[in-house]
Amino acid sequence: MAVLQEGIRIFCAYQANRKEPRLWLSAGTTAAIDVVPDRDSYCAESFVPQAPWHEPTPAELTLLWAEEPPPREIGISIVQVPASILATFIAEGVGSAATVAVAKDRMRKGCQAAIAQLVDFFAPFCLGDEPPVINGMGARETGLWTSTLDRQRGCRNGLHTDNWDKLAPDQKHRATNRICVNLGCEDRYFLFINLPESALLDRL
Repeated sequence: MAVLQEGIRIFCAYQANRKEPRLWLSAGTTAAIDVVPDRDSYCAESFVPQAPWHEPTPAELTLLWAEEPPPREIGISIVQVPASILATFIAEGVGSAATVAVAKDRMRKGCQAAIAQLVDFFAPFCLGDEPPVINGMGARETGLWTSTLDRQRGCRNGLHTDNWDKLAPDQKHRATNRICVNLGCEDRYFLFINLPESALLDRL
């Protein structure tokens, strides 16, 4: 089993009104071709989290939890969007749409005011003076091990690093802050390794 090390911190990861834990730890990572049932849909070199999962121990929470917002390059924050904003998306059936195209159509026709409210809600969380920019929308079927596709190769790439800003590995700490909002009807899980990419590269 992997031993947790200090690195990326999570801020506001728990809610007082939730009974189940919001955070689970895997036993490490493993090759997707060894464990995923539909392994043919994964790129050959893909990795995924390894079972079993467990709730963090008090000692592990000490390494993961932040009482104050951590520096942007080593921090993850979880924020609850007000129900009043999400109500419009629910009423318009955005989360229950069968395809991304249908979801986008419903958002375009009935959710413009709610989208503006959503952008205004997240504006104080942004680190610069410019307003948030909506970069896109995605939808996947439920029950997947991971959801991201490598569109050039037509296969899932498992655990990976993004590079939307086209930065060199040693400059990734300068990358644009990213906000993801779950507009669906199911829980959405964010899988991550709690070490900065620079630390992973140092190990390699």
